Amino acid sequence: GCGPTSRVQIPGGGLFGADISHSYVSELSKTDCIGCVSDSRSLPFPENHFGAVWSIGLFHHLPDAVVTEAISEMVRVCQKDGDVIICDGVYPVQWWRRPIPYFIRLADRGRFMRKQAAFEKLLPEGLNWSVERQTCAWNGLEMLLCVGRKEVC
Repeated sequence: GCGPTSRVQIPGGGLFGADISHSYVSELSKTDCIGCVSDSRSLPFPENHFGAVWSIGLFHHLPDAVVTEAISEMVRVCQKDGDVIICDGVYPVQWWRRPIPYFIRLADRGRFMRKQAAFEKLLPEGLNWSVERQTCAWNGLEMLLCVGRKEVC
């Protein structure tokens, strides 16, 4: 789910994106990134291929079962001692205290916006997950930043 552009910049490049949309991958390939058409549940890479694997703003568009499979694929293609990084929107903890972000999230095109507890249940065991809730916009929208370290066994 890389979309047509990447907001992530790494010195020296080395970014690779995957999306189910051929037109998005075509646009992405016009930048410094390399892209491939792929479903997040079946990435066309060998195990332990990337030093870091991330998803930004994708999972609130996908049902739980697909998210679980996609995260498993992220873990599979991540190198040992690498990081699996997930950033995604969540509902405010108490909607009545933060009604503007709550209603913005309700209006989001993603049909699977979750509360933090529901999102955390989708994270697989076996990785040392760090989960941090952050405000990510001037209007008070919140996101989770989840980082899982794939330890060397």
